[in-house]
Amino acid sequence: MGFEKNNVISFIIKGSRVIVLVLLFLVFTIFTKNFFGVGNSSNVVNILLQTAPFEILLALGMIITMITGGIDLSIGANITISSFMCAMVLQYTGNSLAGIVTGLLVGITIGIINGILIAFVGLPPFVATYSMDWIVKGAVLVISQGGQINGFDKYRAIFNTWRGSYLLISIAVLILAWFLYSKTTFGKKTYFVGANPSAGELSGINSKLIVILAYAACGFVAAVAGLLYIAKLGAAEPTLGNSFTMAAFAAALIGGASFAGGKSRVLGALVGGLIIVVLNNGLIHIGVPGIWQDFAQGLVIIVAVFLERLMEKLQEKNKKGNNEKSL
Repeated sequence: MGFEKNNVISFIIKGSRVIVLVLLFLVFTIFTKNFFGVGNSSNVVNILLQTAPFEILLALGMIITMITGGIDLSIGANITISSFMCAMVLQYTGNSLAGIVTGLLVGITIGIINGILIAFVGLPPFVATYSMDWIVKGAVLVISQGGQINGFDKYRAIFNTWRGSYLLISIAVLILAWFLYSKTTFGKKTYFVGANPSAGELSGINSKLIVILAYAACGFVAAVAGLLYIAKLGAAEPTLGNSFTMAAFAAALIGGASFAGGKSRVLGALVGGLIIVVLNNGLIHIGVPGIWQDFAQGLVIIVAVFLERLMEKLQEKNKKGNNEKSL
């Protein structure tokens, strides 16, 4: 009987995020008219294809840095500058490939600088990335002079020919990250370094390089999100990513990311991103004003951290019970 109880607890712990997602979906379906229904799936299809891809990428970028025990508070600014630099190249050259490559290189470069500041200069991740956030925001405002860039229809056509392209790209990036961090030696080293940096160095692992590569990967993901955003909006804005860092942080924590390095799981970005979009969209359909969504996301972060701590205690208690039984 006790063994079955432990199995139930383990199942609930592992599937808690999915359970929350399903419950939210059911609540909004039951208590609203237009969220989802038989013959009325357009709203859900729209958020899956047009909103969820960005939340998934935001969560993924943040989770990758949290694996190393860090955080990236410049992810929103990185999205802004990578998308803006892509748009500038598109404006002057009309070459979509050149624009994409430029955007990706800018995003990766910002990530590498963050990693160097943390790994070699010794700045705490919060200080390094928060400072970078302000630096990048200021740089974009200087470069753009506060104006937008638009009018790149050929570039937009690449991503908008098929409605599901945004979701497909985000899932492809997620799968790539999952394979890299779950199925390769590099990924195992990253988790090891995140859990115990000192032990990583003693084991011959180049911990500093691992950290830099993690922030470079986050920069790459941020750049992808930025490139998709300007394809969707048809314009590059100097304030595009100002609210994205909070969204990334919320989705990552809801997806099971932990402040303790070496514990976060890449696939949590999928569930975390979906929970955020379902929650925000559901609140709108219930009639909650949009200005309260930030309040809701902040509250969700607190709840997510609380639940994370609670689940860790349950896991420890469950393991202790299993060990006692085996003895």
